[in-house]
Amino acid sequence: MGSATVSESQDSLFVQPDAATLLQRESIAEPDVTSAEPLSVGAQLAATRVRRGVSLQQAADALRVDVDVIEALEAEQFERLGPPVYSRGHLRRYADFLGEPLAPLQASYEAAQIEPLSGRLRGRVQRVVVKPARPAVLSWPVALGLGVGVLALIVWWALRSQPALSF
Repeated sequence: MGSATVSESQDSLFVQPDAATLLQRESIAEPDVTSAEPLSVGAQLAATRVRRGVSLQQAADALRVDVDVIEALEAEQFERLGPPVYSRGHLRRYADFLGEPLAPLQASYEAAQIEPLSGRLRGRVQRVVVKPARPAVLSWPVALGLGVGVLALIVWWALRSQPALSF
């Protein structure tokens, strides 16, 4: 990898990659559009970008995102973009920028997301049996003890409030 030039602005620090790093990024993202089979989401985006003569950096600047976001979209490494809601948002904005229809890209994206998920879950799914909670029932010794205690309290209160008998 090449080195980077660091420059300071008023309040922030910017890292500018050197020419070798930029060239490497551009060469990584060039798609193979000669294949006869339908292109995946990332390959479609990359092919459209190349066909329109837009570099990774130009696309990133236009969308106000890092080049890494564009690379992740074109490489279909959506996990690098965070939760799926962010991936779909970046996909929508990038497709709009390139002038690609969104519906087919979204359908391909959703299909690509479901397929790996089902493969990861295969063999790991377990049947979970939830036992119903037992109603809170006092055991008979506790109920008997409470009953005797309440009866003793009633008898004590009744005897205490009676006037004493005098003969």
